[in-house]
Amino acid sequence: MWTAGRKPSVNELLYERRNGNFLLQITGHPNFGLPFGQDRIVPIYLATLAMRQQSQTVRFRTAAEMLETFGMHKGGKEYRRLVAAFERIFGATIFFGTDTLNGKAKVVQRSRFSFFNEA
Repeated sequence: MWTAGRKPSVNELLYERRNGNFLLQITGHPNFGLPFGQDRIVPIYLATLAMRQQSQTVRFRTAAEMLETFGMHKGGKEYRRLVAAFERIFGATIFFGTDTLNGKAKVVQRSRFSFFNEA
């Protein structure tokens, strides 16, 4: 199991965290891996931009504009780093759920989503 800040190994494609009856699972894409570290900033910042623009679609005209928006230096290394974060977030599936015992029966609630529909 990897931690939120450490880059997971290539073979690690599942992150699981449990808190009492609540379960969080993140599965990574086999080609891109699990999101880690500052990857979490990507969907948070894009959600902020979408709210400001009052649109579910956020577009960047150029790679330089995208890097500038994220406060990164312009250059190939930074661009590749940001694209890799997008790929990991895009390829991940997030599962939330609970499981409780209600009398004699186990009650299970699950939800699954991806952050992006298109990238």
